[in-house]
Amino acid sequence: MRLNSDQIEEVIKKPIISIVATLRKDGSAHMTPVWHILYEDFVYIVIEDSSVKSKNLKNDDRISLCIATETKPQKWVQINGKAQLTKNNIQELVMLMAIHYLGKSEGAEYSKNVLKELDFIAVKILPDNVIGFDMAEE
Repeated sequence: MRLNSDQIEEVIKKPIISIVATLRKDGSAHMTPVWHILYEDFVYIVIEDSSVKSKNLKNDDRISLCIATETKPQKWVQINGKAQLTKNNIQELVMLMAIHYLGKSEGAEYSKNVLKELDFIAVKILPDNVIGFDMAEE
């Protein structure tokens, strides 16, 4: 059964490890697990600026993100679109994402440490298509 927009947003707001797909120069898919967050009405991921994902997106801005719940019956959301890379609000995004996934205390400490060690870039996903399904039997 297809999810409506409220149900899609409910899945997106969960702290679930999602899978992002980008395209290599040869056209093959590169897929990796990432954290995501809904921020100012857009889904964001944060990646290392020197990562394969970042290099791929600088070459080809097409991106897909799949978010699937772990509990049965599974619900999933797929967002296909274009990536907009930015350094704006990077500290805030890393902190919000870390707190979302790790909790307030651990997330604040984690974000403080990781921001010292890594050079991040934020990926704002500009959706072309968003679909969601509930695998429950009707």
